[in-house]
Formats: sequence, C-alpha cells, structure tokens
Amino acid sequence: MDDFQHRHVPYFVLLIKFLQQWKEQNGGKAPQTFAEKQQFGEFIKSKSRNWIEEENFQEAVKFAHKAYSDPSRVPDNLDRIFESKFVKEVNNSSEDFWILSEALRRFIEKNHILPVRSAMPDVTADTDNYLKLKRIFEKKAEHDREEFHTFIKELLAGSNRSISEEDVKTFVENIFNLNFIEYRYNNSWGVVFKITFSPEQFPKNLTLQLNWKSLKLIIINGTLP
Repeated sequence: MDDFQHRHVPYFVLLIKFLQQWKEQNGGKAPQTFAEKQQFGEFIKSKSRNWIEEENFQEAVKFAHKAYSDPSRVPDNLDRIFESKFVKEVNNSSEDFWILSEALRRFIEKNHILPVRSAMPDVTADTDNYLKLKRIFEKKAEHDREEFHTFIKELLAGSNRSISEEDVKTFVENIFNLNFIEYRYNNSWGVVFKITFSPEQFPKNLTLQLNWKSLKLIIINGTLP
C-alpha cells in the first residue's frame, strides 16, 4: 500500500483492524480501563506513517471509543422513552411516536444493536472507497428500515393505519435526538414530542419533520426557534 492509499483508509476500517491486533496481543480482550484506552490510542498512532498528514489516523484516535464501546447499549434518551408508560402500554391506537418507539425497542431487543442510519460518518477516504462505503451504509440502512417496518405492521395489526417510509426514515435518522416532555395544563396532562437539532443538523426540509401527527415541537439547542 503506497502512502496515498495509506492516508485514505477510512478510520473505522483502521479501528476494526487495530482492535483485532490489540485483542491478539491482550488475551482477546478489548481496552477496558482508562489506561488501556489511552494505550490503544497510542497504539493506533504508532501505526501512522506520518501523523501530521494522515488525517484518517487522527480520526481513528479521536473516535477510538467506537471500537470498544458496547454496540447494544441503549442511549439514555431512548432508555427514558422505552421506560415510559406510553411505550409499555402501546397499542394500535397509540400516537405514531409511541408506535415507532416500541418498534425501535423491539428491533434493538432482537438485533442487540441500533438500526443503521443512511448518513455515513464524515471520513477521510479517496473518492472510490468513499462511494463504495456510502452504498454499503445506504443498503444496510434500507435493510434495517425494512425490518423496522415489520415491527410497525405488527403493532398496527387490526387497524387500518400505516406509517409512511418518510416518517420511519426521519425517526431512525434522528434516534439520538428523540425525547418527550410531559406537561400539565388546565388540570389535564399532555405530552410534547421533540427532536433536538444542533444548527448544522437542522433539516432543510422542515415539512418532512413536521408531518408526524404526534410531533408537536422541535427544539433547537434546547430553546424554542
């Protein structure tokens, strides 16, 4: 592999390779302690031919935690949703948000991992490899959404309701940003659903984000737009 190819290997490919090498040298175990995680970062850095120029190796060190993190761990925001009474008591007349949330819970329970989002992480790679990886991500994301739909159909069985592919995609693409707020008004309780976006994440197509019947509020950086 020449130097150009070496500095354009995507960082997650490097992480897979170097984690395997690490395990071979450490009794089959991934880095666990803080010291081991620091050593793993140095291990990756030592494999670089030119640390200053090889941005892919810098990315690999920056995102090294992805190599040894538990892929089955449910993010805190989703754990809160899954533990809510609205998911535990979901039925085919529940709001779309809760149907989608329960479908996601079942997906994770079966696969022990979150569904893949179609947007590939920003990586340093040559054009050919980038396009190949992009197609792989998109194909896997499409497969996961198809499986996701099977859980939705199970939950909506016995009703004439459906949830569109666009809504499913919107939900899955933003699973790390989902949450809800319970509130009380005039002696009655209600629920507001939200997706939290940073400015660079804010969707260009706002209409798509608002076409859920259940989605009442979008919060940007924790404040009303």
